[in-house]
Amino acid sequence: MEQSRVAIYNRTSPQKNLAEEIKKENKIVSAYLENNDVELVGIYRDIECHTVEERPQYNKLIKDIFEGKIDKLVITGTNRLTRNIEILEKIRNAVEIILLDENGKQCNIGNDMLGIVEFFNKWYSRDLSKKIKQGIQASKKEKQA
Repeated sequence: MEQSRVAIYNRTSPQKNLAEEIKKENKIVSAYLENNDVELVGIYRDIECHTVEERPQYNKLIKDIFEGKIDKLVITGTNRLTRNIEILEKIRNAVEIILLDENGKQCNIGNDMLGIVEFFNKWYSRDLSKKIKQGIQASKKEKQA
């Protein structure tokens, strides 16, 4: 039986300790690779990106998926693949998506739940942004007082 070809996608904020984040991701991925009969074909990592245009590794990953170079896509931790539900659905139809927790264990939520996970991530980002803006405004008012 032929090994599944696996790719890893990670999006990292530069505010985090990049070396520590990569070390943590490597530990997670290593645990998955050791426990599964798969071939790692690539690690795609974007750092500080907000739009698809700013995510060159994401765009390369999508191209490789649709060229049939990847069978499974592993997403680690709380990384968000995309907010675009249509693209997510196309990716889900092309490859198996595997979510790994911070211990390298596969999350048992199933691909049908990915839409809900993506929706929650989108909501969380908006809520966090709103709270940050409120904090900045409160800080400005405090300094003026």
